[in-house]
Amino acid sequence: MLDGGRVTGIDYLKAGQPTTASCAGEIVLAGGAVNSPQLLQLSGIGPAEHLQSLGIEVRHAMEGVGRDLQDHLQVRSLYRLNRPISVSNDVNNLLRWMLVGIDFALRSRGPLTFSAGSVCIFTKILPESATPDLQFHFIPFSADKPGTGLHP
Repeated sequence: MLDGGRVTGIDYLKAGQPTTASCAGEIVLAGGAVNSPQLLQLSGIGPAEHLQSLGIEVRHAMEGVGRDLQDHLQVRSLYRLNRPISVSNDVNNLLRWMLVGIDFALRSRGPLTFSAGSVCIFTKILPESATPDLQFHFIPFSADKPGTGLHP
């Protein structure tokens, strides 16, 4: 819902029924890096020419909405280790997982002290790029997708 260039609420479906939520204060759209601009554009907020080309009524022209989106091609490389040295080995073995917890509790060290992507490299590979255009992330465990458990 717009009042001039200000969002005052949202219209949405709840159990299939049209519903409205109004707000006199601030509204924060938190749909992530891709979904936030998409929701704004589908609501008619964004680059006028782009919205018109998609048949979306322009409700508030804002040229910057979605401008810096870029593809995030991901290539995953998985390697089978010849020794049990990955975090997957610690998590998939109850005794080792308990030892990891004890090590963390007593000495503040081990796998519980670092994030998933423990090594990250940002580099520039295209000569015309002014800033890094490639990222590498090294993660000491593997899974098919988030929430599915680690590989053995």
